[in-house]
Amino acid sequence: MTETIRKINNEIQPVNGNGSFWQINDCRRLVAQRYLDSGYIKDSDIDSEGLMSEEADPYVNHSKYFWSEDESGEITATLRMITIPDNDDKWLLPIERELNLFDDKREVLSRQKQESPSSVVEISALAKKKGSSSDAVLDMYKNVWQYAKRNKIQLCAISADAKLDEVLTGVFGGAISRAGEPGYYMGSTTVPSLLEPDSCAGAMADIYQSILSNNGADAASGYRLLVDYLRDGLEPEYFTDKEKQALETMGVKI
Repeated sequence: MTETIRKINNEIQPVNGNGSFWQINDCRRLVAQRYLDSGYIKDSDIDSEGLMSEEADPYVNHSKYFWSEDESGEITATLRMITIPDNDDKWLLPIERELNLFDDKREVLSRQKQESPSSVVEISALAKKKGSSSDAVLDMYKNVWQYAKRNKIQLCAISADAKLDEVLTGVFGGAISRAGEPGYYMGSTTVPSLLEPDSCAGAMADIYQSILSNNGADAASGYRLLVDYLRDGLEPEYFTDKEKQALETMGVKI
């Protein structure tokens, strides 16, 4: 089932079923327009409602949508999480089909899928309206990380353009790794990577210590505030003692 994930009062709340069709469709329209503008799809791939056909977007029925909205409630940015159906050993994520992955990363992804299909997802289809804040993108990745922690997701395959990939690497450090060669996909040069949600706390602590050593306390304090923002709202029970200790080394209390 397609699902939307909405941030309400600093909580991540899923919205399912018929009552959420308008939010889902607004997200899908935003993605369709981005793909059309970039030349990834044609006018004939979009129906009268502004939605991509299932032929053009075969993953729509395995997608959870995340979005950001402005003060009026209008959706200004979206991305989606593609999940893996049960009992389909040959099912491939878009990143596996479309991009040239390194052999070892493809093996890591394949092995995790075999062990626990529900623990692997792909994050892609980022789209935002012109003029919308770039903070919306970071807010959605915060929600993705928190959703992954709450739902025992062990591996997030990510398709991102080079600029966003650089931002995500700066935020998550060693918890995110390059998974293959950049390739032209979804209308732009795309960098494939793998994010391990349970490794983020330790990787963030390493980044903090590196910034503290190389750039000083003020710069490190700025990164600590970012980490505190990312974990805000995620309940303590979703962190191991080791993760809590790592965060506390930079003054982030759980």
